[in-house]
Amino acid sequence: MRTESANEQGVGGDRLRQNRIFGLLRVLCLIFAAYVIGQNAVDLSTRMHLLPGSGTLGAAVDSTGRFDEGFVLVEKVKPDTPMARAGVVAGDRVRYDRTYDYRRALNVGEREGFTVRHAGRLSHHVAIVQPRSAGQTDWGSLFYAFTANALASLFGAFIFWRSRNTTTLLLGLALVCYGGTNIMPPATMSAPDVFLLFLVPNFTAYAMIPGLFFAFALGFYRDHVGPLRWPHRLAIWLFLAAEVVVMALTFYCYMAVRSLPVFGDGQTVQLAVVILGLGLSLIYLAVGWRKSAAVIQQRYALMFVAVGLICLAQVYDSLFSFDAQFKSQVLIFVNALLAGVAAPALLTYAILKQKVFDLGFAVNRTLVYGLVSAILLAAFGVVEWAVDHFIPIAGREKNVVVDALIAVCIYLTFHRVRDFVEHGVERVFFHRWQQAEAAYRRFVREAAFVTDSSALIRVVVGATSDYVEGAETAVYLAGATSFARIAGAIDGLDKRLDPNVPGLLSARSDLKAAQAQGGLLAGCLVVPMVTRNTVTGVIILGPKPSGLNYRPDEIELIAWGTRQVGLDLYALRVETLEKERGELQTANAVLERLLKPETASPSRSPA
Repeated sequence: MRTESANEQGVGGDRLRQNRIFGLLRVLCLIFAAYVIGQNAVDLSTRMHLLPGSGTLGAAVDSTGRFDEGFVLVEKVKPDTPMARAGVVAGDRVRYDRTYDYRRALNVGEREGFTVRHAGRLSHHVAIVQPRSAGQTDWGSLFYAFTANALASLFGAFIFWRSRNTTTLLLGLALVCYGGTNIMPPATMSAPDVFLLFLVPNFTAYAMIPGLFFAFALGFYRDHVGPLRWPHRLAIWLFLAAEVVVMALTFYCYMAVRSLPVFGDGQTVQLAVVILGLGLSLIYLAVGWRKSAAVIQQRYALMFVAVGLICLAQVYDSLFSFDAQFKSQVLIFVNALLAGVAAPALLTYAILKQKVFDLGFAVNRTLVYGLVSAILLAAFGVVEWAVDHFIPIAGREKNVVVDALIAVCIYLTFHRVRDFVEHGVERVFFHRWQQAEAAYRRFVREAAFVTDSSALIRVVVGATSDYVEGAETAVYLAGATSFARIAGAIDGLDKRLDPNVPGLLSARSDLKAAQAQGGLLAGCLVVPMVTRNTVTGVIILGPKPSGLNYRPDEIELIAWGTRQVGLDLYALRVETLEKERGELQTANAVLERLLKPETASPSRSPA
């Protein structure tokens, strides 16, 4: 007894410690999410010149990683700025005394030393950072980027708040890190002595995005498909090790402003690691979708689409950082909408076991097709941009002709491509819905040919339950004082129900299907059988096994089917009564002939 008690206490103590560790991790993750969101807000305010203190030397440098022994290429110099007064012009190379200062947000009044390479000659200068002048700002791009990053981080923080296991924490952390993409410590956090303190977590968070998504995909697979074999565990550890090595080398190149043999500046290798990690996540999500149960497959499909959008966004961000010609307001907006809003929202819904809302209906054909159309429009925009930039066309008239041809091609092909893509999307998202709806409609159509009411009632229970993912179903017919169950069963409901209980009373008064919100039938869908404005019975469906609410399209179809079945039952009852009436009439006629006295024939008198 003492041994068992000690074991129980040991198990309970382990669980308590695990809960405390998990709670601490969740709090730390929430703090990190607040840190990322705050940095996004400060960064946006700084770029929009809303915060004082942020200064400049007046030179725009190439930050794409074309480093030369600590020197960076100057792309543009503003007049009447410290760099201009030092004689720096576009095409020169500059090396800061602190090499990483080319990325640091400078504060007004700082003394900044730098070396200029001009026409092969080196010269050293010391300048005072001056306030930024009010210039032309790309407000749209800044706002799109901030909104997308902030929303992604907020979705990640919400997952932290609702998470119950490490898998959800991994996804939340991945989204928060994704929301911190491309943000730098702002001027208030970029003093030389504290810059690295804030830069290291920012850089690490961005570098760990693919590893976090990969670990999440494996964790979700383990939770809903089965345990991971050793090759899968080895794959994630090898990938994380490679990610750490690439991150360390890239950070060195970033800080020292140097390129390494073969490795280069690290940005291309890091982009390859990002694409590889997200690609592996997509592979495991696809495998998990194929092996998981039907209830989980829709969640897998949503996660696959969301991670795919994030992967495309990373590719576009990388292209934009390498070549500013990829900049386009339309592409930036679509990128922010899909990857910063749609993808985190889909992932948040798919991962949480406690459903926040019924996204199965919210992500309906209109929303999905709208996203598909937006993606296709963006793709056609990229094609038009590529034609303008890579195909040399001389003359205004030729430009007009080419633009007209592109417009005509887009007009002729867009609808065909959209229809093809939407057909594929419908098969992924709504194929199971379509199959279930077709099977239910076929049952309703065949119900009119069933010749026995008892058989029809038994069939309706099975068909309705199959349509709503196996939810418990029961048929109750109205009697003089109560509704009596004649087929099916629902846990917790008696064979007879008072017609005045909430749910039944609403069905009798409103004559339409509704999901009961309270009382004995709370969570159940009550669907009335109506004949000439009289409720002759009800079909009651229990809560769905998946925990989701009944979709409006499901309620509408079940209400239609129940009304048709009710009419079929009424018709069978009428046919039965007509048959019994005919039999009674026949029997009555026979009895009348047997019981009727024979009429005596008149006698004839003798002549």
